[in-house]
Amino acid sequence: MSLAAEQQPRAGYVRVLVSNETSYELTQLYYCRIGSETWSDDLLGNSTIDAYGSRKIDVPQGNLTLIAVYEANESEYQVTKDYRFRTGNSYSWDIDESREPIFEQIASESYGYYDDPYEYYDDPYGYYDPYGY
Repeated sequence: MSLAAEQQPRAGYVRVLVSNETSYELTQLYYCRIGSETWSDDLLGNSTIDAYGSRKIDVPQGNLTLIAVYEANESEYQVTKDYRFRTGNSYSWDIDESREPIFEQIASESYGYYDDPYEYYDDPYGYYDPYGY
């Protein structure tokens, strides 16, 4: 009895094993060429990656930033990683809970935030502390 070989990624693409090592469901996954501001469509589409689950995705070869998004405690968080993808190589991304609130990044572009990741502005007139410190 022979097992069917796993389908290879299409030409110019590489396969990445994305492992969700968080206790939250990954809801979105994107890539962007490093230096570009144009992001891909959501690679997960209407699906998700369960907590402690994994999934293989195909991305184009080249220098890319990957971004994963999940919700925790009524906030959206993102995890990013830069890669230099080359065909013929194996890749994996283990996503843990070292995260950055998405609104922190947006707030930093508009109003700035402190070096302490737990202290940042929510609006230009007030201080917002989601962790209660």
